[in-house]
Amino acid sequence: MPVFSRENIEKRTLSYRITKFFVDILFKLYFPKRVAGLENIDFSDILIFAPNHQNALTDALAILTMRKWQPVFLARSDIFQKPIINKILTFLKIMPIFRIRDGFGTLKQNDAIFRKTIDVLNNRNGLTLMPEGNHDCYRRLRPLKKGIARIAFQAMETSEGKMDIKIVPVGIEYSHYYRFGSPMFLKLGEPFNVSDFYQQYLENNAKGVNQLIKELHNRIKKEMIHIETEEFYYEYETLMLQGAYNSVITNKQRPNSENLFFESKKIVAELDKISETDSEKFMNLMNFATKLKNNLSKVGIKLPINRCQMKGVNLFYKIPTLLATLPIFIYGLLNNMFPFGITAVISSKIKDTQFISSFRFVAAFVLLPLFYIIQTVIFAVVFKNLWWTLFYFVSLPLSSILLQMWRKCFFGTIKELKILKIRLFNNKLYKDLKKDLETIKLL
Repeated sequence: MPVFSRENIEKRTLSYRITKFFVDILFKLYFPKRVAGLENIDFSDILIFAPNHQNALTDALAILTMRKWQPVFLARSDIFQKPIINKILTFLKIMPIFRIRDGFGTLKQNDAIFRKTIDVLNNRNGLTLMPEGNHDCYRRLRPLKKGIARIAFQAMETSEGKMDIKIVPVGIEYSHYYRFGSPMFLKLGEPFNVSDFYQQYLENNAKGVNQLIKELHNRIKKEMIHIETEEFYYEYETLMLQGAYNSVITNKQRPNSENLFFESKKIVAELDKISETDSEKFMNLMNFATKLKNNLSKVGIKLPINRCQMKGVNLFYKIPTLLATLPIFIYGLLNNMFPFGITAVISSKIKDTQFISSFRFVAAFVLLPLFYIIQTVIFAVVFKNLWWTLFYFVSLPLSSILLQMWRKCFFGTIKELKILKIRLFNNKLYKDLKKDLETIKLL
């Protein structure tokens, strides 16, 4: 039976396991994911996972789907206000945490939540919360809230210091925050012991909390791409995106999310070093990046760009492939137009773009099965053939996947056509772009 009571939220259930099975499949399609550092984690330990927070519910889903388990999450309380949403979130093993902005009187409710986290920790589920407190769409770690430290120390106090709690810093990196099929990368750092700060906490609560938060902040930064500067953020990002791609290709590696992540971190670190040691060189790099960024913005092209795209050689097979598979696209569009259409209309009205991927994922998880069942019933009534009906039912999810693959290929082709247009009608800009893209170096 589904568990809708917070009192039993730490209990592992079959209904949750079945639901998670389908969530895992859909999430892997939406955000193909690579995970590094799992070998550093002993999941029989008492663990608190602390990832950076850039993309609303999607960050939690990334943690959830990284392995077969049933962790419990803490999230801001305002999303629990409606009773039906409260039940759904409880079933999904998400508990609220109350903040001053929710009303000073609500803070007392945290006592019950904190007590429940002790059950979760003792049950060794794996407790996860986003220590930044809210999300932001920048590759930057913001100041951490103190709740994670207080939860850990409170649990230590209840066990008279005997509970061996470890915190796992986690970095999450997206290639795109809401586009279907965008690769992402999770980097799990070495767990560290809360007990190392417990004596200091007993002597001075505030000092112990601050020291643990400082340690966690430094550790999360090591596991993610952190661009400290606000003034030159987009210049950093421009050099990072293209420079990381160039480095991976030069090193004869695959340009997957993991390799690009590590090269990106190297570039950001090198830029930080140059900014401190050679201000003239740094400003030259920033001016170069600004020019490149502006040129690309004018023609509507996003980084990274590879040599084949600059030459347009992919067009010789992409355009025929798109034309040959057009019937598959049409079939997928006709069979998925209602769930995708409803999702697209509603998501276009979401002001906070970091909620788009979360909404689209949940909508797809609910609407696709619903419409597939309705369409299959209609098909069965009209054609009255069991085997054709089964074939049609199986084809529906496959058509959805092929539809998204076709769209991805289509927009990739559009990108190359834009480059070809520049090459034909603005050859000077094309030569400048080609030179700049191939010569992005920091040393």
